Amino acid sequence: MEFRQFIQKLEEMGELKKISCEINPAVELGAINRRISDENGPALLFENVKGSNIPLVSNLLGTRKRIATYFSVDEDQLVEHYGQLSNFRNYIPQQVVSGTEAPCKEVKYFDNDVDLTKLPNPVWNEGDAGPYITFGVSRVKDPSGKISNLSVNRFQVKDKGSLGIWTDEGRDLGKILNMYWAQNKPCPIAITIGNSPSYLLASVDKAPFGVDEIMIAGALQKRPVLTTQCETSDIDVPIESEIVIEGEIPPGNFEEEGPFGEFLGYMGPKEKLPIVNVKAITMRENPIYLGSYEGFPMVEHHVMQSMHIENGLKLLSQFSGVQVVDVAVKPYSSGLSAVISINKKFDSDPKQVFFTAFMISILKDITVVDADINVRSEAELQWALATRFQADTDLTVVDGAQGLQLDPSAHGVKGHATAKKSAKLGIDATMSKEKHYPNRIKFSNETENLMNERWKEYGL
Repeated sequence: MEFRQFIQKLEEMGELKKISCEINPAVELGAINRRISDENGPALLFENVKGSNIPLVSNLLGTRKRIATYFSVDEDQLVEHYGQLSNFRNYIPQQVVSGTEAPCKEVKYFDNDVDLTKLPNPVWNEGDAGPYITFGVSRVKDPSGKISNLSVNRFQVKDKGSLGIWTDEGRDLGKILNMYWAQNKPCPIAITIGNSPSYLLASVDKAPFGVDEIMIAGALQKRPVLTTQCETSDIDVPIESEIVIEGEIPPGNFEEEGPFGEFLGYMGPKEKLPIVNVKAITMRENPIYLGSYEGFPMVEHHVMQSMHIENGLKLLSQFSGVQVVDVAVKPYSSGLSAVISINKKFDSDPKQVFFTAFMISILKDITVVDADINVRSEAELQWALATRFQADTDLTVVDGAQGLQLDPSAHGVKGHATAKKSAKLGIDATMSKEKHYPNRIKFSNETENLMNERWKEYGL
């Protein structure tokens, strides 16, 4: 199911609403998205964005229900289904086709005809430095052409022909960027706007460096992603893209970027960051622009992020030697807090889980519970903490671990290139093998079934 087919499907389901009145992309559009996200509302198609003749769709993947719809599975099966599809054994390489077959090349602009300001780029939050592209998928190749990478970055629209880009040396794009700069060469980049959910989800997957995420997109849709070569570089992009921005990132050219409202719920800092010089824009004849609101959770970013984290943590059994039963990222933690249930054999098992999970994720705190606890029930979690946890023996603190650059509580000198450090917290809310726990109060399945059968008879 491609981008436009998915939009149509959501509209048929009542999961997408069209807004026909004129909307100002400077803050008003972002504020509408904020309220809709708070209400767990539908995807939005803004048909009349002030200053542009291009419609904008947002909040497309803003609920797990909508992502599950794309995969034709129930919501409670989504993470497991995604994990099965995205397994490396299912990777499918791209299939390159001629540009004459590519809808993304129906309209072409080069050099002085390039004008980024004609796109409906919103100022998403009050305090943002300007309009931003927030759901553009970056595609780059290393200088040898052997390693390709997909990622989602924020791009500040500077003027008609240039963008500020936020990345860092630890990310795959940053590594490839430094390869070019070490040779004093600009790094070619292609930014696509408006892609299939499989491509969008693959672009934020945490694949090892050297793995081309476009193969994950192929696995998710069970067929190759059809691509075509860019007009100004040898980078391949999906032919079904709505808009393609082609450019290069030269060495030594940095400008102030930000502030920008980020996924942790705070304004990101103003920093000197690289510039993308745009060489060409190609698009469909009547493109649809895809945007994504960033801010305090829960918004679209957190929905996708939590799904990826849960999928990754379900692999803990392979690395920790402890059987993981279920995983849930806490909804309003910006992806930094999770609950993990295990089949506990030894009192050391929770620590095995803590240390392994901290190595493979951005989590700051983890609560480990027994298999009888529903990890998505705040009531059961509080009960487990109240009756199975002792602060003097069941807390694990790991100090000096790698922190998030955007985390204002992390230790470290303020600055883009400075690695921050963060403490990690593990909470063991499992039953100790050295203590006696009475049986948990619960009714048998037989009693529950009897009650269900007679409930109407009770008159309740």
